[in-house]
Amino acid sequence: RDRVNTELLRDLPANTPLKMQDLKASALVRRGQQVTVAVGGEGKGFLITVKAEAQQDGLLGEQIRLKNPESGRSLTAVVTGVNMARGL
Repeated sequence: RDRVNTELLRDLPANTPLKMQDLKASALVRRGQQVTVAVGGEGKGFLITVKAEAQQDGLLGEQIRLKNPESGRSLTAVVTGVNMARGL
């Protein structure tokens, strides 16, 4: 398993060997944070980005609920990076 986008479950002393059971996946999106959501036509030459508020935490690849602060409407997106998502 890759160690990218992970965090330690507990503090470890210096020079302690790192084991996979010491790690957990990191939430790249946190509830209440502003998320950049990309919506577009792949292969169609356009991409629209909007800012939305995360309604829940999300790991890489997870579907999360977001809220557009201007319209108040909810949307669903897939987490693609730190505070970034792709609209469905």
